[in-house]
Amino acid sequence: MQTPSVPLTALQQQYLTNIGLPSQTNGSWLQVLQIESERRISDITWAATLQSMPPASVEREIAIELALSNYLQFQIFKMGLQHATISATQLAQAVERDFQPTVRMPTPSMRAAN
Repeated sequence: MQTPSVPLTALQQQYLTNIGLPSQTNGSWLQVLQIESERRISDITWAATLQSMPPASVEREIAIELALSNYLQFQIFKMGLQHATISATQLAQAVERDFQPTVRMPTPSMRAAN
């Protein structure tokens, strides 16, 4: 997620320049998602472009936004599952290590009484 292996689009590079950051050609997966989501919310150039688009293009942009939102929600869900799995494993290990039974429990027998 942190390796700068994803190429930035010209619009993303322009957004970085607009907010006073040095322009770069590649970013990490996480950086590119952050730049794209911030650009679509706070960039004046993108807002002006959106206002001048025909309705079909605006609908495509809405679909892209929804797809990006769904993708991010799915990634959040996957991370939650991973965290829950790790927590469950840590809890199981802690119980195995720390749990000491207070009394030896008798084991029931299936033999017939004489």
